Amino acid sequence: MRKRRKLVERFSVTHYTIERFLEGETDFPRILGNTSLVITSDPHIDFPRFTEEMREMLECISQMKVSFDDLEQRQIIFVRVKNLLQNIRSRITFSSPGFLRTINMCLDAVDNTKSELLSLEQLEALEFVFQTIDERIDENRANQLEEILLNSGLKPVPKLEGIADLYT
Repeated sequence: MRKRRKLVERFSVTHYTIERFLEGETDFPRILGNTSLVITSDPHIDFPRFTEEMREMLECISQMKVSFDDLEQRQIIFVRVKNLLQNIRSRITFSSPGFLRTINMCLDAVDNTKSELLSLEQLEALEFVFQTIDERIDENRANQLEEILLNSGLKPVPKLEGIADLYT
């Protein structure tokens, strides 16, 4: 299958600037290597063992965007996303280190964010990551996705809950 591609140069590329640039287009953004270059193409989804969970995750994100102003509904769906991530995490093997790292980053980002404080930009960043990852993701791509999560204001790192965590 041939994909349509378009090269765009930007000084500071974040998920937000990509979304604004592509508003109205059906192509999907991909960030490669130098984060000042953006190539748009169809989403790449390839996680055969987790297809159902990832589709449900993307559906949850879509539902959350539609009912974003309803805090109760957002919280219910956010918990569902968290549970799906935990389910995927429990089944990942160490043979997919980039995929494992990316799922851990998303899980940490969700754990570190309260649903009522979640911004639309952060939700779009999570959606971007879920649409981009696959089981063969490498460390470079994982680093790029971590940067997108960080730029949106999410914290994709484990939180320390107390001084005791430093010594365990």
